[in-house]
Amino acid sequence: MPAKSIFQRTGAVVAYVTLNSELDNIASGISDEVAEIMREKTEDIANAARQAVPRNTGNLADSIEVVESDLRGQRGYRVVADARSTSGKYDVPYAHMVEYGSVHNDPPRPFLGPALDERREEIEKAVDAKLKELAEG
Repeated sequence: MPAKSIFQRTGAVVAYVTLNSELDNIASGISDEVAEIMREKTEDIANAARQAVPRNTGNLADSIEVVESDLRGQRGYRVVADARSTSGKYDVPYAHMVEYGSVHNDPPRPFLGPALDERREEIEKAVDAKLKELAEG
């Protein structure tokens, strides 16, 4: 069953769609067909997040991308929103301030969390169906 989570990492907002395993070889042995479904569903999350993100310059929407997960014991993909403000003299990440809000700025305006939450069941069903199909051979 795919794990789904969202968290903040160094100013970026990241959502994961992965199959977890205690053993690296199990996760790395997941079929390419299952991985492709996970990639497609992760792209759906990214597209929904791009549509939902508040727009000012478009920088935040443009920063949303899907990358392959590189965490040990997992195979999957993640959506990363890692926009940085380059106005003024500082290069500052701000995706997390949009998603979660800031004491200095606006209230939370989540875009990635809802995109992930709205697709949880769809992701689980698609991966489960593919795993059953492969098991039945």
